[in-house]
Amino acid sequence: MPIANLTMCLDLLGSNGIVLTTEQKAVLETSLPLKKAEAGLKMIRFWGKFTALNGKDYLLAIGMLDQPFVFEGKVHMSYKYFYSQMGVHWLDLGPLDEITYGRASTINGSLTGEAGFKYVVEEPAPEVEIVEGQEEAPPAEEEEKQDGEEGEEPTGPAPLKFDITELQRLRFMIENIQSGTGVVPDGYYTTNAKNEVAANQLFAGLSYPDKLESYTHGPLGKCLIKDVTGSWSLHHDSFKCLTYLRSLAFPGYSYVYSCDMKEFDSVYLGTGEANKDLMFMIA
Repeated sequence: MPIANLTMCLDLLGSNGIVLTTEQKAVLETSLPLKKAEAGLKMIRFWGKFTALNGKDYLLAIGMLDQPFVFEGKVHMSYKYFYSQMGVHWLDLGPLDEITYGRASTINGSLTGEAGFKYVVEEPAPEVEIVEGQEEAPPAEEEEKQDGEEGEEPTGPAPLKFDITELQRLRFMIENIQSGTGVVPDGYYTTNAKNEVAANQLFAGLSYPDKLESYTHGPLGKCLIKDVTGSWSLHHDSFKCLTYLRSLAFPGYSYVYSCDMKEFDSVYLGTGEANKDLMFMIA
C-alpha cells in the first residue's frame, strides 16, 4: 500500500531532493486527516508542491471519494484535488471542461503565487462564413494616419481573448502530471467480485524491482516500459532494498518502492511544467 506515514515517505525521498520543512510536515500530518473527515473522503494524501515566483508555494493534496472500479475495460477513479499555501486550510480545485483544459495547456512560465491572478490566452477569431448566394463584403478602405502616411492594410479580425485563472492552471498542471506518472508496482492492485479496484492480498512483492517493466501508470495501467525511451530514470539500491524512479518528462516527480515493506509512494516538487525539451535530451 502507499506509505501511510508522510514523514517516512519524505525521508525516503530526501535523497531525490524532495524536502519539506519540519513545520510543514507537522502541519500536514494534522490538517490532511481533518480535511479527509470534513470532505467525507475515502482517502487523502499529500501529492506535492508547486513553486511560485513570489515564494507563496502551493501545497497540493489528492483525495478519493469512492472506491475505483473497472467498467468496459477501463479503470474509473473519482479524484479530487486540493491546494493550500499555508498547509492549514485546504481548498478545492474545481474540475475543468475540455475547452478550458486545452487553453490552460498553452500557458508557459512559472506560477505567480497569487491565487486570483488571471492569464490571458489568445485564439484566432473564427472565419466569417459566407452564405451561398450572398456577395462577399468589399474590403474596408484604408485609413490614413494623422501624419498623412498610409496606414497598414487590415490583417483580419482581432484574436479572441480568454481569461484563465491561476487556480484553473493549477488544476490542469496536477491532472497533466498525474496522468503521465501515477506509478504503482505491477500486480499490486487487482479487481474484486464487484469489479472494484483493491489491493491484491496475494501481492508478494516485485520479482524484479530494478526493471522498468515492474511498474505501471496507475492500477491496471500501461507499463512504464511503453513510455518514450529515456523518459524515466531508475535507481535500485540493493543494500537498502529501495528503488527510486524519477520522471524526465515531468521534472520534480519522484517515486520510491520498498522491497522490504512492499510499500510505495511518490511526491512532486517543482514548477508544475512539463519538460518540452525531452525529445532533444534523449535524441
